[in-house]
Amino acid sequence: MTGPHRQSRRKAATVREGEPPPLDRGGAALLDQLATDARVIGWSEGVHLRTEYLVARNAVIRHLVERHGVRAIAAETNFELSRPSDAYIRGLGPAEPAPAAVRGAWSWSRAPLTDNRALLRWLRHHNAALTPAEQVRFYGLEMYGTPAAEPHGAPAPTALHDPADLRHAERLRRLLREHRAVGGDHRDTAVRDSAQYLTMREISRRHPDGPILLFEQVEHLDQRVPGSLGEHLARGGLGRFRVVGAVWRDGDPTVRYPLGRYRELSRRLHDLSGAGPRGGGTPCSPDRPDRRCSTCGHGSRPPRERPRHRSRHKRPP
Repeated sequence: MTGPHRQSRRKAATVREGEPPPLDRGGAALLDQLATDARVIGWSEGVHLRTEYLVARNAVIRHLVERHGVRAIAAETNFELSRPSDAYIRGLGPAEPAPAAVRGAWSWSRAPLTDNRALLRWLRHHNAALTPAEQVRFYGLEMYGTPAAEPHGAPAPTALHDPADLRHAERLRRLLREHRAVGGDHRDTAVRDSAQYLTMREISRRHPDGPILLFEQVEHLDQRVPGSLGEHLARGGLGRFRVVGAVWRDGDPTVRYPLGRYRELSRRLHDLSGAGPRGGGTPCSPDRPDRRCSTCGHGSRPPRERPRHRSRHKRPP
């Protein structure tokens, strides 16, 4: 899959600041092929907190919303904390998203991310001309999904006004309590991803028509990983599942997420891609560019000092 279109300066002027860029013709055609007859479209990131993955995600979401009628977006973030994000894109509250709304788009980060803020703004603008039934909705998948520094990783209390949200949040809280009671944590894929699948079923129930866009770290979407969300979805219980896998370069000194079983796969795919020994990219972009990201330690530094990284997307066989 190609990345966002590199436009001429003349054309780029038509894209508002922060607006997701359109895909080029080749990338759009591939995405159209992927989305055909799909009920769940999985779009992954290789590692978290990389601008390249988030910019590509925003462009993909724009295309799928505008061209394929996606009205439900699911992401690797806490369900309860995602409700302010959903309320914001539905036009509730001030024109500028509050920090809680931005952070709800990815609750694992202590600092709201600029690319998530841009996505929420665009979705709100898109929804403004639509009826409530036509609007795009946003959902977190996680019973987990808060920075580890918070006590027990527990989500902060959130005002839930939708009775359906209250019921589902209580299901996830109950699962989380039971999981912690036996010493489980967020690395237990079988339990964590089963809870994510429970949320996907709830989203599917609320949105019985049209495709659902699912954005998550690649390990969760790989059907070859036992117990993963991808394995659950590949069984077809929610309909046809199509997914794009993300490839990253092994050896990136800034990667904090352990490659684990993906180490050899990463090396092989990197060699096949011809990416070379070095990549080019940027770390995450917190809302405060003058400060380092409190999650990954990255922030404003001269470009020559930034760690090198290449992100590529490759459709798995």
